[in-house]
Amino acid sequence: MSYVYDIFSFAEIEKGFGWTDVPSTDGLWYAQDVYAHMASALKHSANFTERSINQTPDLKHLVYGHPPFTIKHGLRDSPAKTFLGAMATRSNVVLEMWATAVQVQHKHGRASGVVYNKGNALWTAQLRSPHGAVLLAAGTLNTPKLLLQSGIGPTQQLPLVHALGLPLPLGPWIQNEAVGAQLFDTHQVAVTFRAPTSVLQGRRRFGFDYLHPPPEAVRQFLDRRAGPLTSSNPVFISYESVVHPTTSREFHFQITVFPHAVPPYGDNAMEFTLCFNLNNPMSRAALGFSPNTNRRGRPLYGMLPNTTLYWDNDDDLDMMVTYINQTISRLSDVDTMPVFSPPDQVSTCDGSLVSGGSVNPYGFVMYTGYQASIGVKKHLTMSNQSHPDNSQTPRDDNRGGD
Repeated sequence: MSYVYDIFSFAEIEKGFGWTDVPSTDGLWYAQDVYAHMASALKHSANFTERSINQTPDLKHLVYGHPPFTIKHGLRDSPAKTFLGAMATRSNVVLEMWATAVQVQHKHGRASGVVYNKGNALWTAQLRSPHGAVLLAAGTLNTPKLLLQSGIGPTQQLPLVHALGLPLPLGPWIQNEAVGAQLFDTHQVAVTFRAPTSVLQGRRRFGFDYLHPPPEAVRQFLDRRAGPLTSSNPVFISYESVVHPTTSREFHFQITVFPHAVPPYGDNAMEFTLCFNLNNPMSRAALGFSPNTNRRGRPLYGMLPNTTLYWDNDDDLDMMVTYINQTISRLSDVDTMPVFSPPDQVSTCDGSLVSGGSVNPYGFVMYTGYQASIGVKKHLTMSNQSHPDNSQTPRDDNRGGD
């Protein structure tokens, strides 16, 4: 699934939470030497332009800017403080803690309730109205598992799901070959660079180590909610689209920059790390239950055999190597070189499991949630029928599963 970003939809969700690229309460940017150094290199060698990233969300080529943060008054402004705080005052909102969803019940192709474990009991939360809706937000990895356990997914998964020993018997299987398929993730490679001491120009510090902040930065944050600690990594972000020379496919690259070495191999204050992100890789994997079993003899859930999430497509690897080499060349113009000692200085890791590049993780999650809520609201308003609330019906403790 892909999402088309809409300025007006972002404006709607930002009524509940916002963002800033100047998180310090004094209105100043901090730890900017690395930012200025990167900007100098990209403007000089590739004609990059500085932009306010979230104000021009569709401009993702040859641009750089300050990373946005969900920070307000110098503190994190997370959904727990914004959306949950607003919803908690509603009489029809119940938050169940330590409750694990096991199955979604459905009748005649419509969701009717959710079965979940809590404590030592099995409970069922039923829809208040036959025209209600169940909104799943179990994450990219767990949503397919919950759907499969509910009898929704590829036909070949049916016998494996039957072998799970689920709390409730499956109803008619709803075939959907897309469940668990086409999984992909941002591909990321981190490389540390070393800038020349000449860029200091008399200043004491080039970067900023968020893992080991100096005492004055700690005091500045605690006393005034100001300074470099009001934000977190990274301090610089850039975007560029590169066309494959043979296939003409666009590969969307994002560079996020840490103002210190990650991981720290030494105490050289001139070192900083670039994370190269390929946001639209071609590599694909699939999730589901496999014939392999656990110690209870039940099928294991995870990546299916013969599917690979990372570097499964040669074009992904070739384009990443090409882009890293191109960036090394650009940084060499400002006398900045990669650090390849020790050999494992270049590390590969995963980004967040999203369908596209996102500067603001809360923004992406809330945007997808907002889009889902539009559909749910439309569905709910199709009928004004209401039914008594029987959302807390305890069942026998027959949890099963893993």
